[in-house]
Amino acid sequence: MRRLTLAVLFMMALAGSAFAHNGALSLYVDQTIADCDLAIDPFVETVIQLFYVRGQGPEMGIAAEMKFVLSDAGAIFTKAPTWSSQIVVSMGNETDGYTISGGACLGVGLDVVYLGDVYVFSFGVANFTCRVISQVTNEFQTPVITICDYNNTMVSVLGGTFVFSPTPNACNPAVNPASWGTIKSLYR
Repeated sequence: MRRLTLAVLFMMALAGSAFAHNGALSLYVDQTIADCDLAIDPFVETVIQLFYVRGQGPEMGIAAEMKFVLSDAGAIFTKAPTWSSQIVVSMGNETDGYTISGGACLGVGLDVVYLGDVYVFSFGVANFTCRVISQVTNEFQTPVITICDYNNTMVSVLGGTFVFSPTPNACNPAVNPASWGTIKSLYR
């Protein structure tokens, strides 16, 4: 039984490394990309910013496709996103999602690329999320970027979640660091 448990834990560790962060379209309060949550004031428009965060994925490239969704009907998008000055073409809408493109490669040598602002309004709801998901017509079922190569290759990336909550650090899961020996000792 103990060997089986250790084997399962080993396989889980391998699976975790196989799903390394391949880049993400994420929402944050500002360019420090430190805060992905905010206590929202009712009946006041709030601006959150969209970034491509490279992680271990490719550089941003020339285009991105995504859609934004709110988890509560008591919150709305007040207007279409305002895109970075690097974005020269934008298409789409709130229902179907957005495609944005730059005139050249947007993220050469950068780990974080600012793409635009998203405008949210709450009718008094305090706890809800804004997620970045797949555009309706996207075959990948995830947000995608188009990298800077001859074939304009589309790459699936993660979509971030921004949390509107009066609780600080609501978007950061609590994690307790532990060594492999500590984990093994749980099953002795």
